[in-house]
Amino acid sequence: MGWPPFIGHLYPVFHGFKGGKGVATAGGVLLAMNPLHGLAVLVTWLAVAFVTRYSSLAAIVAALMAPIYWQLFCGIDARALVVLLIAALLIWRHRENINRLLTGEESKIGGGRKAAPKVKYPPPRVGGTERHAAGGSSSGQRARTSKCSASPAGRGLAAASRRAPA
Repeated sequence: MGWPPFIGHLYPVFHGFKGGKGVATAGGVLLAMNPLHGLAVLVTWLAVAFVTRYSSLAAIVAALMAPIYWQLFCGIDARALVVLLIAALLIWRHRENINRLLTGEESKIGGGRKAAPKVKYPPPRVGGTERHAAGGSSSGQRARTSKCSASPAGRGLAAASRRAPA
């Protein structure tokens, strides 16, 4: 009927009965049950996600609409109870998202993490030896160069930069 894979996704035995929220699995089950119905639910999710940029809100609205679409497309039958069960469980699994939506703390699609501030390195030292300019240090440490130079000429330049100044 479609509900076993959905329940298995929400409460997987091999992961200590801690699973996902079931949105994609529910979509797949609904598409398999009736492609027209599944497509209507998918379009609802896409429309709400596009307008609001909240994936969780889109999933909740699509879950609320799923039983209504089923009644419109298929009437009331035994599978309508399965659609209602899937919708109710999907909304139940989103209860934390609902709280975050109500408090304005839910993240949006594409919001991502804020970029870390760029680190400003201190300006290069003025003066000093050629080793400083080549990236070395005054403690006699050799300049770091790539071991994977693209050409023999590149290796020659790297070797020249490691030589001690005269």
